[in-house]
Amino acid sequence: MKKNLLGKMMITGIISAAMLASTAASTWAADKSDEDVLRVGMECAYAPFNWTQDTDTTPDGSKAEPIYGSDYYAYGYDVAVAQKLADQLGMKLEIHKVEWSSIGISMDAGDYDCIIAGMGKTAEREKSYAFTEPYYYRDNCIVVKAGGKYDDVKGLSDLAGTGCKVTTQLGTGWVPLLDQIDGAEQSGNYETTSECFMAISNGVQMSAL
Repeated sequence: MKKNLLGKMMITGIISAAMLASTAASTWAADKSDEDVLRVGMECAYAPFNWTQDTDTTPDGSKAEPIYGSDYYAYGYDVAVAQKLADQLGMKLEIHKVEWSSIGISMDAGDYDCIIAGMGKTAEREKSYAFTEPYYYRDNCIVVKAGGKYDDVKGLSDLAGTGCKVTTQLGTGWVPLLDQIDGAEQSGNYETTSECFMAISNGVQMSAL
């Protein structure tokens, strides 16, 4: 993959104005509400970072967190980070499951206090939200169907001029990156990454970021 074309995205928690990145845990703990509840929004559908399951048990013996307003539980890297943050603040953790397309809107509406999820830090998002330091970095990549027409693709230049169909998840920092594939057909993006992978597997789309 050409790293000069595809920069690193950050997995990070985005914080509302009431929870600025520069605020120390001790300061916030002194000003927290009487309820002592840290309400965190996430998709609960994006393994291994966050997912939904039927019970509170996990293979390693850790406890999954109840999903607010449901009979299900959430776990994953994001949930583990949320648990540690709540513990440090002396607060009870409350996980809120929300669709990606409304994850920022729901925080703005006061449904929860912060978001801990796979969200890329962009200049546009920084106008509305304060970002913490990321706890996880990853590289962007192209995903193609195994054994398919583009199985031997090594970089963007291999896709140039092929007329391949590309897709990604709606509302993410990956959407602008699709323009970097010369001559690619952008025939629509999907609500979830699971839908993206299903489209590739079924041959509806040829590649995704």
